[in-house]
Amino acid sequence: MKLTLLCILSLLTLLTCALPAVAADGVSQATFLFLTLSPSAQVNARGFNLAAGSYEDPFGAVYNPGAIGFMAKQNRFSGGGSDMQWLPGFNLSGLHYRGFAANLRFASDTLPMFLGMRAPITYGLGAHTVYLDLGKTQQTDEQGHSLGSFHSWETASAVTFGAMMEHRVRVGFGISGQWAYSNLSPSGAGAESGTNHASAVMLDAGLIVEAPLLSLVAKPLADRVETWSRLRPELLAAYSYTQNNIGGKVSFNSNAPGDPLPRTAITSLGIGAELTYPLREIGPWKIFSVSASTQASDVLVKRHPNGASEYKLNPLGDIGFVHDIVLGGANGKIVRDYGYEIELLDLIYVRAGDHRDRLGNVFYHTSGFGFRLTGVFKAMTWGDPVFGSQSGVAAVLRHLDIEFDTSSWDIKLTSPNYNNPVNHTHTDMLTLRYK
Repeated sequence: MKLTLLCILSLLTLLTCALPAVAADGVSQATFLFLTLSPSAQVNARGFNLAAGSYEDPFGAVYNPGAIGFMAKQNRFSGGGSDMQWLPGFNLSGLHYRGFAANLRFASDTLPMFLGMRAPITYGLGAHTVYLDLGKTQQTDEQGHSLGSFHSWETASAVTFGAMMEHRVRVGFGISGQWAYSNLSPSGAGAESGTNHASAVMLDAGLIVEAPLLSLVAKPLADRVETWSRLRPELLAAYSYTQNNIGGKVSFNSNAPGDPLPRTAITSLGIGAELTYPLREIGPWKIFSVSASTQASDVLVKRHPNGASEYKLNPLGDIGFVHDIVLGGANGKIVRDYGYEIELLDLIYVRAGDHRDRLGNVFYHTSGFGFRLTGVFKAMTWGDPVFGSQSGVAAVLRHLDIEFDTSSWDIKLTSPNYNNPVNHTHTDMLTLRYK
């Protein structure tokens, strides 16, 4: 049994060394590291970044609870499921990471501001669950006699509540209550006590601020462009901050001190540009958009030489906002990610990104694409307005949307990390929306 558990721990060590949001030092500092994985094919394709102007990802609140209000503003309901074959380099068919999410518009209202002005606000409510299947492992005693097999897995479920307020700029904020459970093996190794099962309760909190720059500083110019071409231009700037996995410590062994959760600070800046065309029958049609973002993350855990650990008090950890985010530097203690997205006709999405963990010496490229049904309907309505005005068809066009997204993480053949088991990790995701 002891040898079997050592095999499991070795697998988990290799597994966590490749986690996208955790620097190498974080691997030895925290437990429940599966919580740092993203189930979203969109986020994974963009180098684990949320994109400015694109918050309809059903798993957006997993990464930043502040996205829930943006999703609720654009959709009455959005839900999706995803599947990732985790660590394909191990050639183990049982390793899968799956997620399911559902979000709805809880309520809409207006808030009193100043000088008689009021700000629209939209409330969102969401839930998600993720499941990491570590497969089956043969169980043996200390003499090597077979005791059968057992199944190892980890899971987490959360409920998110948040809102998005609009007054010249859009501000989204949210909080998630999360429960996580890890089932590694049925009993401890050798004379060790404990069951190798553990659970934890934690919080996520996030903020997103998005500014429509043209509408703020050059609205007459945007109006003239729209009058001349019927295309409405906009430039977007966005800032986001989230702190995930806020909780205490977790112990798999009743006689051992607990290990900290992977409390992670993630902050990013993004820019975007878009052109929309008015379709009276079914609303605006986004003809073209492009976005780019830069992100830094740090595990807010500090391990002392005597084995004790504590959480960092600085909400940014070792992230220097000006040096690492604004100027694009890297201090060697954090993880840097870059993401890009191009969208055409509300139909086709092309995404790319880069993941750079200097401390762990893990670098890889992310990419992916998406197809969205609403773009097909809008193109048909533009070509034949009568099509969109038909009662049955118009109802479908206004309310129903289906999207498929896929992503991949790839390491260059010439890279010394090419044999990292995370290479060629693939995620597929299907999304249903009701507007």
